[in-house]
Amino acid sequence: MKNSRLPAENRLVGSIEFRSVFGHHLKYRDRNWIILFRGNDRLIARLGMAITKKNVRKAVQRNRLRRIIREAFRIRKDLLTGLDIVVLVSYSINTLTRKEQATTLGNLFDKLILQRKTGVREIPHKCDE
Repeated sequence: MKNSRLPAENRLVGSIEFRSVFGHHLKYRDRNWIILFRGNDRLIARLGMAITKKNVRKAVQRNRLRRIIREAFRIRKDLLTGLDIVVLVSYSINTLTRKEQATTLGNLFDKLILQRKTGVREIPHKCDE
């Protein structure tokens, strides 16, 4: 079986790296997901996740969301080079099926990629409802 683990160089590790994104970031969001991102000095994209017990009570559900986030990132990481990204979830994520969770997160990542390619930015801080 192929190792599908996210390589260490593609992960944000430690509070300093997370704080750098939380402190100075741009944002894309919808009702269920929040993507915070900022440029980094590297030629790779790095991912961090913040899934709180307050929003997702059961560990099984939190771990499933982590897998969904990692997979969406893994598919697109070559198009996200030079970014540090933190994905957060809101409470309403619990109302979606797994397929809907993956689709909505993928759509947000795709908006971010499109914005980077075109340089045209929608108003990302507004909720798409």
